[in-house]
Amino acid sequence: MQSLARQILQLRRDLSSYCLPGLQEMGLTQGLLIFVLYIGRHAGCTPVQLANDMQMDTGYVTRALKKLKQSGFIIQKENPEDRRSHVLFLTELGKNVFIRSYELMELWDAIAMVDLSDEERETLLHLLYKVKFQRIYPY
Repeated sequence: MQSLARQILQLRRDLSSYCLPGLQEMGLTQGLLIFVLYIGRHAGCTPVQLANDMQMDTGYVTRALKKLKQSGFIIQKENPEDRRSHVLFLTELGKNVFIRSYELMELWDAIAMVDLSDEERETLLHLLYKVKFQRIYPY
């Protein structure tokens, strides 16, 4: 029997190799991309919400957000509901990277699933979605 984990790792490696040149062109690393994608989908979130949802250490999240701010991808604003915290938004540069990243992923999807019928694609995505939420990953 084949291992799901091994298949996922191989697909991740292939996706990373495919996207890396585009990310480097935009001045972004793979490690920081996940934060841009999360903030793009959850504009106005707090760093604590981001850390909790992504199940990451707050220290790691803080360092990543600092890099993204310094690179001009995100901005932090005072939280209007709680002045002791901040909310996160993408800058115009961050929004462009967000859109470009999704374009890269859509192109990779098309290449990776070129030999699958529409029904097979839907089944594959449905099963992966089911496995992902069984593992309680909120991405």
